Amino acid sequence: MKNYVIRRSLAGILAATVVVMGFSGCGGAANTNITDKTETTVESADDAEETADAAEDTAGLTEVAETSDGIYGTYLRAGDKDQIGTTDDNGLLNVIAYETSAEGDKLLIFGSMNYKNDRAQDPISVSDDEKHVFDVNDDTVFRLCGGVADPEVIDRTDFALKLQELADSGLYLEIEVSGGVIAQADLCS
Repeated sequence: MKNYVIRRSLAGILAATVVVMGFSGCGGAANTNITDKTETTVESADDAEETADAAEDTAGLTEVAETSDGIYGTYLRAGDKDQIGTTDDNGLLNVIAYETSAEGDKLLIFGSMNYKNDRAQDPISVSDDEKHVFDVNDDTVFRLCGGVADPEVIDRTDFALKLQELADSGLYLEIEVSGGVIAQADLCS
């Protein structure tokens, strides 16, 4: 996996970002409830054609089995695939997932992701545009986080559907890997 190492000059910005995310990130009291913002849509023939085109776009990606313990994160921004590898207004590399899917005991994330060893650490690397493959099992916990309520635990199928429904929502997906398998996956507002 080819990674971009975050430069020390960005450490202050990252620390501020982590502090802000600590107050308003996954499960923070300032979050809005994402279950109130979902809607179900019927896919048109044009949408089906776009989905087929997207599958062709992902065919040449490097596939990476994400088995290293740690925290992986990305934003669901399907319409911003071309922003991968660029920096945001704060000079940080954009981490963007433009497609997700669940296949059997695998969760697939297409795009770039950041990585850190634990939740208290700033991200230490950002991947290229890759097909990230995560293993799931019966012990994997899937949660929707946001608003003032506690995170809502949902099953694997519903989580996969939420990822599809919210593909361009800008919500943050955080995946904790332990023992080579997803221990917890959070979709956060």
